[in-house]
Amino acid sequence: MRLAAPTVIAAVLLASGALPAGALAAPSLGVGDAAVRTMPVADETSDRDSFTAKAKAEMSDWQRKVDEAAQSAKAKGTEASAAASRELDTAWAKTKSAAHQLENASADGWDSAKAKFRKAEDDLAATWRKVSPGNK
Repeated sequence: MRLAAPTVIAAVLLASGALPAGALAAPSLGVGDAAVRTMPVADETSDRDSFTAKAKAEMSDWQRKVDEAAQSAKAKGTEASAAASRELDTAWAKTKSAAHQLENASADGWDSAKAKFRKAEDDLAATWRKVSPGNK
């Protein structure tokens, strides 16, 4: 018979006195027991804070990309570049508006604001790929 390593280690610790005798007993989970374990409830505030922080970081990244694209469009000076820049500016404005709504959303409006932000950011990414295929 082969014993599992944790079992052997626990037996050695128990025999040596390093582990108290009751340490190997299964915890009681009776109704009147104060040690009843419960599943942790998701902390909506920390989820919201985490999502908002991530959104802010993504907005900073998009701001840099949009600014670089605008400079590039100015340098090229072509009508196609100007049209692409306008299209990107429109998508960027919608994303900034959605981000602002996200930051100021009430608890009741949070899910809607979050969905709107995700859609706006997805639309911005699609526009970016369309007008700037070489820059992912």
